[in-house]
Amino acid sequence: MGMNKRGAVSEAEAMEEISTFFWMRNNFDASVSAPAEWRRGEARSLLAHALDMAAQMCGPEVLALAYGPTGSESRKDHLLALADRLHWPALLFASIAPGTHNDSFEALAEECESIARGDKPILTAKLPGYRKQVRLLVAKFRANRWDAYLEGAGIATAERHSALANAFGQEWDTMSRWPSDAVATWGAKPINDRLKMDRYLGKDHIRRNAVLSQESWLSAVNRSGRIFRQQAGYSA
Repeated sequence: MGMNKRGAVSEAEAMEEISTFFWMRNNFDASVSAPAEWRRGEARSLLAHALDMAAQMCGPEVLALAYGPTGSESRKDHLLALADRLHWPALLFASIAPGTHNDSFEALAEECESIARGDKPILTAKLPGYRKQVRLLVAKFRANRWDAYLEGAGIATAERHSALANAFGQEWDTMSRWPSDAVATWGAKPINDRLKMDRYLGKDHIRRNAVLSQESWLSAVNRSGRIFRQQAGYSA
């Protein structure tokens, strides 16, 4: 989609996206006899398209104001900001997921605010018997996700691997094996699907915006690298 002076799409472009959405929706409705797993994947693709369409129609100014400021670096402010932002996905699923469920967005929003104001964690308390370093696995796998995204966006192999190695402080040969660690925890299909989606999102960024500036992606990669180094116990 193109952007007008406020960053949102034009009415004509919005109508084109809406037509595409209803075409996808009709195909989904016609697939009632398809396997449940396939339909779930299609449902997620349909929802992703709808959310992307809504974001493009609103434009960055509306999204930034609705999302709210990040605030200070204090954990309390981060938790309160997260609690506020979680009301948006909660609103999306409000018709099918009552907020009283412990696995709802509203329950997580309430948990974040409660912890920020002094309560002990309940929903997010550590489960007994687990020793896996999941945060470190996530931080490591983010490097491979960036590689997939940048590949989709057309960034040359040598350029993206050099940037990732510098940001994460590791040789790319080592980093290229990190998905196997993630597979051991989450399974092959979710990991492969995530990388496939990131590659698609990189291509889609170019389709919509024509260019991906080195300054923007390099800054984001460096932030991910700092998070990894913190989780791994290195100097940030």
